[in-house]
Amino acid sequence: IVTIGLVWTAHVLLIAGTLASGVLLRSIQPALHLSALPPDALVGSMVRISATALLGLTIQHWVSLRWQSFTTAIGFGMCVMVAAFIAANSAEWGRWFPWSMPLLTVRPGPGGTDIMLYTALAGAAACAALGCWEFTRREIA
Repeated sequence: IVTIGLVWTAHVLLIAGTLASGVLLRSIQPALHLSALPPDALVGSMVRISATALLGLTIQHWVSLRWQSFTTAIGFGMCVMVAAFIAANSAEWGRWFPWSMPLLTVRPGPGGTDIMLYTALAGAAACAALGCWEFTRREIA
C-alpha cells in the first residue's frame, strides 16, 4: 500500500508540476502564444499509466519479499526494465510484458489498450494475493 501510495503521489506531483510550469511559462513568455494544456488528457494518461504499472509493481514487490537480498531485487528490477525497452518495440510481446504496459497504454497506435489495462489490474490482484499467501506461509526465525 505504501509503494502504491508513493507511485500515485509521484504521478500527482508530475501532473501538478506540468500544469504549474505551463502557467509559469505562459506568464513569462507571452510571445510564445502557448495554449493551456488540457488537464483531462494529462490526468487520463496518468491514470492509465498508474493502473498498468501496478502489475510490474506487485511482481517487483513479491520478488523483493521472496528473496531477502537487496542485490537480487535491484538486479531483477534492472533486468526487467532493460527488457521492457526492448519489449515495448515488439508488436507481438510488448503488450503482455508487465513493465512495457504503462508505456504502451499511452503510445498512439492500434487499439487494445483496454485489454492491457484489465489484464494488468487482474494480474496485479492475482500477484498480490499470491504474494501475500506466500508471505504468510514463510517461517521467520
